[in-house]
Amino acid sequence: MPFPRKEPDTKLCQQCGGLMIQPRWANGKLDGTFRRRRFCSLNCNHEWLRLQAPPTDNAGRRRAQKMYKALKCQKCGAKQNLQRHHKDGNPKNNQPTNVSVLCWRCHMVSHGPCE
Repeated sequence: MPFPRKEPDTKLCQQCGGLMIQPRWANGKLDGTFRRRRFCSLNCNHEWLRLQAPPTDNAGRRRAQKMYKALKCQKCGAKQNLQRHHKDGNPKNNQPTNVSVLCWRCHMVSHGPCE
């Protein structure tokens, strides 16, 4: 006499609250890794990580590079070696009023003399 099939486990996604049902493999067995899962999809996992961990300074700089195209320096008009300058010194603050596009020389001048 064959054993009755086990019912799949269910639980809720930690991010969106959606229902997750334990999948079965092609051979009919239940997926054993389901108990370790906390999110219904990679999108929910990424969203949860984004909300939990504050961005690093380097992440803020990369976001500024994506957000603001560098065509020419806003001070001298140079078109090479362009960088994004955060006026308040906080690379995570990518508001349009805080970010300016400067060439390397103007950027160094804006930071003042080295000590």
